[in-house]
Amino acid sequence: METEVKFKVHNRGALVRVLKNANARLISCEHEQDFYFDDRRRTLRKKVVVLRIRKIGEKGILTVKSKFKRVSRRFKVMNEREVATDNFTELKAILAMLGYRVDGFKEKRRCTYRLGKVNILIDRLPFLGNWMELEGRTRDITKVAGRLKLAMGDSCSKSYGQLFAQFRREHEDRLKPFAKRVDIFSFDCEKRSGLGALIHDPHQT
Repeated sequence: METEVKFKVHNRGALVRVLKNANARLISCEHEQDFYFDDRRRTLRKKVVVLRIRKIGEKGILTVKSKFKRVSRRFKVMNEREVATDNFTELKAILAMLGYRVDGFKEKRRCTYRLGKVNILIDRLPFLGNWMELEGRTRDITKVAGRLKLAMGDSCSKSYGQLFAQFRREHEDRLKPFAKRVDIFSFDCEKRSGLGALIHDPHQT
């Protein structure tokens, strides 16, 4: 089971300093590319099931997510199972043999910290800027949010896909040339569209 909550990051540098002062431990900083799969009838989407391969270098992490029975307005709660392999290409080929094709894409630059029992993920995403996710048990997330001086009322339980869909509707005309690209949620499309300037901040990296 995965439980998480998001916060918009307006000053990444200040956040990193807060994490250091709280003795959060930096685990990794990586460029991640997420490939989402479905069949031609989009059966998985109709069932609210996520089938994803995360590519980090040549490594592939296969993840399946489905909605958990307990619904929370504040927290995003999902059933999750995953397995890792050193061969992304082979993993993608296996899904193709099973009738699944790439149906969506997202990339980000992610730094992962650990504070207590909570994973803290600082993400830079195309079009959306910087965000932070807290992952763990609900009570641990609430405790860490308090240590970081975060108001739970400012949190967000939407997925990055949902946030990008909203951004896409608001900037439909500017994104129209990229509408048919499965990798529209990418740094390349952000650069080519010129919309990256909308989220530019001297504190963002």
